Amino acid sequence: MSDLIGFLRKKQDEDRTRPAIVAKIKKGWLDSIHKLYSEIDEWLAEEQDEGLIKITEEETAISEERLGTYKAPVLILKAGTNVVKLLPIGKTIIGADGRIDMKSDKGFAFMFLYLQPEGCWVHGHGPRPKDFSKLTKARFEELLKKSLE
Repeated sequence: MSDLIGFLRKKQDEDRTRPAIVAKIKKGWLDSIHKLYSEIDEWLAEEQDEGLIKITEEETAISEERLGTYKAPVLILKAGTNVVKLLPIGKTIIGADGRIDMKSDKGFAFMFLYLQPEGCWVHGHGPRPKDFSKLTKARFEELLKKSLE
């Protein structure tokens, strides 16, 4: 068997298994988004119970070179007439394993990055996401208040 035949067979096998690998990567990414949204729902349970904030979801289409086009959930937080959205940007992010932007109708924007090995979302600025602060209830509430000012 020539080197070319071996190479082409390997490529053929990779092409056959690629859809399953891509599906697994997308599922993991979407699961991490849903987990964050569930945490936020829990963090804001009291505010929801008092009718101070309403949480809904809609979908957006994301296109990424290696993952193709897929639908991802957008979390919408409504407090009075103010709206804050958590918008997934993508899984393929330099220095992290996913990104969601929190944007308000007041013009504020904050970036959350997902670190897969640690299994957590972080917030911060600078060149090293591993040095950013873990996204906690207190930190999220602080950023939400700034978004609603």
